[in-house]
Amino acid sequence: MTRATALVVESPAGPIPRQWALKSPFAGLDVCREAGWDMWPDGPRPVFDEDFWDLSAVKFPKGVRSNVKRLDFTGITNPALRLTAKEYVFALVVPEHERVLALPEARREPYKPESAFNFCVQLVR
Repeated sequence: MTRATALVVESPAGPIPRQWALKSPFAGLDVCREAGWDMWPDGPRPVFDEDFWDLSAVKFPKGVRSNVKRLDFTGITNPALRLTAKEYVFALVVPEHERVLALPEARREPYKPESAFNFCVQLVR
């Protein structure tokens, strides 16, 4: 197995303003660790603050397409909507987070990485 290389992806609208990003309850969190996904050692560990989440270190079933291993929010050009989309996807994959548990209508079953990819594609579209 080869080690995944880090990808640098930038949104056409630029970064999310720092003052907004710091107010997110998920700022700085390791997405895969919080979701409890089984990971390969030494692989990339996407942080919530990144607009591109490289999930190539997640142990997927053999038949999973390689594009499913990338959650790319950069297509959302409005920084406020991009932050909201990332928070929503994070809440779907980590429904047991204390801030998500405080929402009475929040989903309680976690999304698998494949489902998170499909949802992310719809949000970007």
